[in-house]
Amino acid sequence: MEFYNDKLVLAYTGSEISATILKEYLAESDIHSTIKNEKNSSLSAGFGTASKCEVYIFEHDVEKAKPLLEEFAKTDEE
Repeated sequence: MEFYNDKLVLAYTGSEISATILKEYLAESDIHSTIKNEKNSSLSAGFGTASKCEVYIFEHDVEKAKPLLEEFAKTDEE
């Protein structure tokens, strides 16, 4: 597979803990993901609040990830 030409797509926004759990959940289905965390940026800007993390997946994995993301969203709400 050639990932270097594939775009990243935002799959989830939430807490750092949830983002990490989702990343592991996706990895179990061979879906590569990356987490973008703005915590350090917000701290250096003087904001002391909890930041949201974003989980990105490759565009070619979107269809494969949809049912997993829907299932995760249900459990994340609880």
